[in-house]
Amino acid sequence: MRIKCRDVDQFVENLKGNKIWNNIIYYDRSSVEETEVVSKVYYQLSCVIELDGGQALLECGMDCRNDINSSDGHSDGTERQKQLHQRMIDFVEDDSTLKFLPGILDM
Repeated sequence: MRIKCRDVDQFVENLKGNKIWNNIIYYDRSSVEETEVVSKVYYQLSCVIELDGGQALLECGMDCRNDINSSDGHSDGTERQKQLHQRMIDFVEDDSTLKFLPGILDM
């Protein structure tokens, strides 16, 4: 089974009360150049949670907005990505048994 979340809040809500397989949450921070001046910035989270009767891949992928690649460009996407990542760091730090590692789980 796969559970897709639309944002970090939904991802965290699904973690609560469920055992996380190997206590590992994976994250990926990426950027894709759309044009010479615009890059789309993404943030992904994934882990396997143990549910009654089995396991589920819990995943969350977010478009963090665009960065403008120019001398006076805006880095709205990168800033949003940093905020989301910090939210997850804070969540993981509240539970010393969890590990937060780079990567993407896929089934």
